[in-house]
Amino acid sequence: MNKINKKDIEPYLKTFAITFFVVAVIVGFIIGITWLTIPYSIRYPKLSKSAAEVDYYLIDFLIEKNQYLLSRYPKNYGYNIRLGTLYAIKKDYVNAEKELQIAVDKSPYMAYNARYKLATLYIKMNKLKEAQQLMDEITDKPDKKLIKNKGIIYKEIGNKLFEAELYPQAASKYEKAIFYLKRCDNREMEDTKIRLANCYEAMADIFVEKGIIEEAVYYLEKADELNDKAQINYKLALLYIDNNPRKSFELLEVVRKKAPEMLNYYMYYDLLMEMSESAEALGDKAEKDLFDMKAKRFKDFVSSNILYKDDIIVIISDINTNYNKANKTFDVDVKFQLRNNSPFNIKNLTAELVFKEKNHKVRTSSKQIFAYENIFPMGEQTSTIRLSTDLNEHNLNKSIDTLDVDFYLYKKENHKLLVKEFQIKKPLELLGK
Repeated sequence: MNKINKKDIEPYLKTFAITFFVVAVIVGFIIGITWLTIPYSIRYPKLSKSAAEVDYYLIDFLIEKNQYLLSRYPKNYGYNIRLGTLYAIKKDYVNAEKELQIAVDKSPYMAYNARYKLATLYIKMNKLKEAQQLMDEITDKPDKKLIKNKGIIYKEIGNKLFEAELYPQAASKYEKAIFYLKRCDNREMEDTKIRLANCYEAMADIFVEKGIIEEAVYYLEKADELNDKAQINYKLALLYIDNNPRKSFELLEVVRKKAPEMLNYYMYYDLLMEMSESAEALGDKAEKDLFDMKAKRFKDFVSSNILYKDDIIVIISDINTNYNKANKTFDVDVKFQLRNNSPFNIKNLTAELVFKEKNHKVRTSSKQIFAYENIFPMGEQTSTIRLSTDLNEHNLNKSIDTLDVDFYLYKKENHKLLVKEFQIKKPLELLGK
């Protein structure tokens, strides 16, 4: 094999070097020009005035790109769908509707994606009739995605109607949504059932206000079938209490187990005594004794566990605050008195203050006022009670001027009663002003 002479390859090396240099200069020039044409907010996103500038630049870029592609392939309605979606993100609903309507007109008869997108847009625009019409036009077929999309649209229409307090119309849409969702999406169906139950409950409340009790009972029972919650049971019990006290008692027993603090003690106790008297009139001593025992046990349970809204009157006499620079703490001292406004003695009682910054809990401070061996007699008022706490400066947000305080009273911790809400201003030293 012949050896390659160095002099023979020198011209090739010179040519390659010159070519590489020229190409590098051209590429660098193109990159530089391209860089300068990109908006400042994109080149330096950290220095951008807002993320929205970047978002809108990118959306506009994608709109231009899809408009170009649409001009190249005008029959492809997918580009119209993309354009409609992009315009909707920009809240340009006029152009979004225009593009999606074109997509609907272009799409085959049985295609549903464009109609689903347009219906979703119409819901945002509060054009509920138009949204429903689009869904009604799509023929049902065994397509899981189609069935789910129809169910979701009817649910969203129902949500809008519920917000507008058009409860019968909303209920109709929720019922239709459940018809579709039960075949393909159990999670969405269960959520829609709860929304429908809320709708029936709202309708029942309206009938109660009008004095049409039979209709109220009908819709509350429908709500109860869909969402078995204590509040619905309680409302039904109140409606049954005069005409069907036994049914009312059965429902209140459910409420007592689920949410005893919801019960009106006097009403429930009176009902138990009424059931006892009714059993005595019928000569059923065993049942009379049973209801007497239930009444006594409930009275003892309430006395030891439950506080009702009007049982105790809280009188706050003074709130002292101080910034302790040495300890770097914000000290709070609340002075108050309590009056037992209930018809019974109270055997156990604790006060609790919860300090919050915009719903973020900062500190909880509690104090037992009466232990089991001490009794707070009915009609009596306490002497001044002090509940003090210190809040560490490091746990507080210096950009928030005030603290929200929730004042709770309770006999047992799992049955707390919110009795007061107030605000405390932070000292200027704490805020660094």
